[in-house]
Amino acid sequence: MRIRTVAAAAALVAGAGVTAAITAGSAAAVVPVNVPGAIGLGFNHDETIALSNSPIPGILGIGLLAPATVVHVSPDASLPQENGQVLADMPTIWRDAADAPNGRMVVALVDPAQFGGKTILVAEFR
Repeated sequence: MRIRTVAAAAALVAGAGVTAAITAGSAAAVVPVNVPGAIGLGFNHDETIALSNSPIPGILGIGLLAPATVVHVSPDASLPQENGQVLADMPTIWRDAADAPNGRMVVALVDPAQFGGKTILVAEFR
């Protein structure tokens, strides 16, 4: 079951990159994220806006992917939080980033040993 989750997440991250590149226009620049313990894609503000209006955020929040996903948001995010956990669905998190003047998102596959058993990181930066 773990392999299916990782494979689905990898396909989703790749699909999000293609979707962002197509919908954000020719100036799009999806940035690969490759740091110790994580590999994924960083989306600039225009790409974040485009993806927030797509089905990608909703897909990240359902099915096999939801229990495998950890969310990080900026400290100044307008999203409700309790005990360090974001109390918002994935489309709301993406819209929050899209509404910020310099908001951007990162989606990465991560080392579950470093992220409490989670294999997908969705991070908002403002």
